[in-house]
Amino acid sequence: MRAGIRGILVTFVILPSVLQAQETRPADTPHAETQPANAAEWFVSMITVRGEEFPRRLVRSAPLREPEVMLEIQDPEQVFSGALLDRSGQLVAVKRVGKPSREGPRTVAGGPASEVPFKLFEKFIPNTQVSLDTLTVSPDGRWLVADYRSPPVLPGGRGGSKRILAIGDRSTVIEVVHRWYLCRPLSWSPDSTRVAFYYVTNPNHDDLYIQKHGVAVLTTQGALQVILPAGEAFGTPEHGDAKDILIGWSQSGRYLYYTDGIPTPPGEEYYEPLSATYRYDFETQHTSQVASGTFLDVAPDDTYVLTRLQFKRDNHPATVTAQTMLATGEIRHLPRGLVFPEISPSGKFAVDLVRTFTPPAPPPGVNRDLQFYSTSDWQPVGNPIPRAGGLSDWFTDYRWITLEAPPQPAVPTTQP
Repeated sequence: MRAGIRGILVTFVILPSVLQAQETRPADTPHAETQPANAAEWFVSMITVRGEEFPRRLVRSAPLREPEVMLEIQDPEQVFSGALLDRSGQLVAVKRVGKPSREGPRTVAGGPASEVPFKLFEKFIPNTQVSLDTLTVSPDGRWLVADYRSPPVLPGGRGGSKRILAIGDRSTVIEVVHRWYLCRPLSWSPDSTRVAFYYVTNPNHDDLYIQKHGVAVLTTQGALQVILPAGEAFGTPEHGDAKDILIGWSQSGRYLYYTDGIPTPPGEEYYEPLSATYRYDFETQHTSQVASGTFLDVAPDDTYVLTRLQFKRDNHPATVTAQTMLATGEIRHLPRGLVFPEISPSGKFAVDLVRTFTPPAPPPGVNRDLQFYSTSDWQPVGNPIPRAGGLSDWFTDYRWITLEAPPQPAVPTTQP
């Protein structure tokens, strides 16, 4: 079973928006497709540099551009998550303290001194257990959502705590008490009005070999809608990280894309039980299976979805990343190197991890690098870009952002 509670949060830090970019030069590449100098689309990752003053750096990358350092993180207790990065590059970073403190939470702002912290931070008093898997900022940076357990209310610190899903901005907080277990990342709608998530009613159902998750949506007004009841979910052990992949949204907010299991056809044998990608229509309230395989991503214009698909090759099970056209159902197997691609906001590019080692397993200390692709032909654009971290943080710690103009540096200030 996965651990849903990741520690006690008693100190919070809001860092500035991305810092002034350094001078860069385009990377050498034979590919004809180019990215403009004032590229609006960037993919944000974190690298770790041992032995330097700032061991962790937030870096943005774009096709045919050299990576640029956005932010340098020195405090080893600061928690970084892509779920705390809005689409403009503003980072809400959380500092985790291992021991409870008698003081209330403090907020340090990296922007103007007049900036008001999220009201939700006031809920995280000492002894509050917060699931860092669920702490997520909205794309517009206005809303914050988190699932947490309130402190015990009975004598001796026993019993009486409640599981609470809270959502709010800098002036209000709405709390929804529930009996679910939320251990997977949450996914905001593009217009920042709703957040979707997987949940289980029994913590054992979050096991990698069960994954019997329901699907629900919470609005910024506190309304909760169940899309798929957990009791009706089939489970998705085909891909152990299936529910760590964010639930997908159409740009219009009309459709929701998620993964659930399907029965294996009689007489068929695969490595793992099969899964499928489903689409929920908020207008018609109808759910339909739109593709086979674990959901990976959806095109911004809803023309296709990407899935991780099991199929038979020479009567033997095989796995491939597939592109399914939603209008026709046509399936295209993408090049072998594409495993977990993330599509850019414009839909023109995708980024994925590439191996920098020889299969079957990476040697100690070796990770995977970033590689950009053109979605017109799914061929690489530019050279691989070094990064730090493994596959486990790919779905949570890395994000596409959009910038209209290079950001200006902010002067750090402190708020009591």
